[in-house]
Amino acid sequence: MSLPTGKTCLFEFALNDVKNFKVSVDFPIFSTSNMHSWQLSFKPHFSGDKEKFNLSLMPKLRLNSDNNLSNPCNYNNITDIALFVKTLGGQVIKYGTIKSKENILECVAKGMCMCCSRSLLLKDVIVGVKIYTDRAEDNPVDSFFQLRSVPLNLINAWTKDLNNSDRADVKFIINGSYLYASSSVLTSRSEYFKTMFNGKWRECRSKVHQRSLSKNQKNNNSNQYKYEVEIVDFNQETIRAMLHFLYTNEIPSYNDVCDGRIWSLFIVSEKYLLDDLRTIVRNYIFDRLDEENAAKILFTYAWKWPDLKDPILKFVVDKFNTIRKTDGYKDIVASPIGYPNFFNLNTEILLNLYPD
Repeated sequence: MSLPTGKTCLFEFALNDVKNFKVSVDFPIFSTSNMHSWQLSFKPHFSGDKEKFNLSLMPKLRLNSDNNLSNPCNYNNITDIALFVKTLGGQVIKYGTIKSKENILECVAKGMCMCCSRSLLLKDVIVGVKIYTDRAEDNPVDSFFQLRSVPLNLINAWTKDLNNSDRADVKFIINGSYLYASSSVLTSRSEYFKTMFNGKWRECRSKVHQRSLSKNQKNNNSNQYKYEVEIVDFNQETIRAMLHFLYTNEIPSYNDVCDGRIWSLFIVSEKYLLDDLRTIVRNYIFDRLDEENAAKILFTYAWKWPDLKDPILKFVVDKFNTIRKTDGYKDIVASPIGYPNFFNLNTEILLNLYPD
């Protein structure tokens, strides 16, 4: 099989015991440049056909160098996109590719999928994508995503270990309810928790109580936790979602991007300095931005953070003829008192629309 010349971006993910999968798997979003990001998904059954599986690739909205949401014209240097399934030893089971510029632009807009017979699957496989370009990117990947692919069997093991009070040494107290975690996981994933548990932040000492356990105390459940962390500014669901991310690199899927829970997760990522989580939630928001929800997102939430506000405000300006007719924007204009930055934002929109 001949491969095109130029730069190659390769992303692979291991699937263990894949024949027993019942639900789809969405892998962590990955980037091929500061403007281009993608998500690979594996569906054990294709459109209800139990004899076939599906591997798909979807583009995700990103910011370009001008701080605008990227668009298909930014993908002109991509020459080939290939999906593949192979054994753990590297033998190719299935390989599918698109080459023509027309098909590549269609992939950028709608995604790409490869449907295969389940009879080809082995117990453990590797799925992945190769993206070929005809030149080096003008904006190479820097630090947009630095997430490692976590094998699904490890995710399952860690998920079971999360909130296991018998094995935990950290107890979170959230408005009278409790969550449990392992300090070794938290400190390996978060500099914030690493510093907190090492007792280097004076402001944290009153919230984190280290307990030295004697031999007579080891069987006493009330004293088994080395650390107790009291949280009063977030609810249990938000902290649980944060801990789940630290254990698995996954976040919950919310149907509505205006759901306050996704924004609470964004805020908690800022408080605990979880840059990876913040980036994932930020792109989750951009990926679901449309004319119907853009005004509500901007006026309710995004105005507080410049890296959210600026591209979304530009999106609203560019699509204003449509957005101003939506129920969301009409509701905001009808009740501006409920939106603390309404007048500043509306003025900024109008100044962008009519600069003179």
